[in-house]
Amino acid sequence: MIGSLPKKHVPELDGIRGWACLSVLIAHCLTGIMNWPAHPIAMDFADRTMWLFLGGVDLFFVLSGFLIGGILIDQKGQPHYFRRFWIRRIARIFPVAYVLLAT
Repeated sequence: MIGSLPKKHVPELDGIRGWACLSVLIAHCLTGIMNWPAHPIAMDFADRTMWLFLGGVDLFFVLSGFLIGGILIDQKGQPHYFRRFWIRRIARIFPVAYVLLAT
């Protein structure tokens, strides 16, 4: 039964998250290169590989959905699981949002 499995850290997901982060960073760097007077080799590389690196954003969305879905499934039998889930989400996101707005 899926709900009875113990919570366990999956290091493979950290690797996927790292690849997604690195690919988005590379895509931003390539976009910056394309704003300069373009060298043909750099432009060709960027044109051929941009789709691969921009896939990191999609990978973040898929990984987030998988992890959030797993949290909700694990907590489903407990009272007020959905309310606790949203309270924890808000407590995690709002401080960062306030710091961003303050800066």
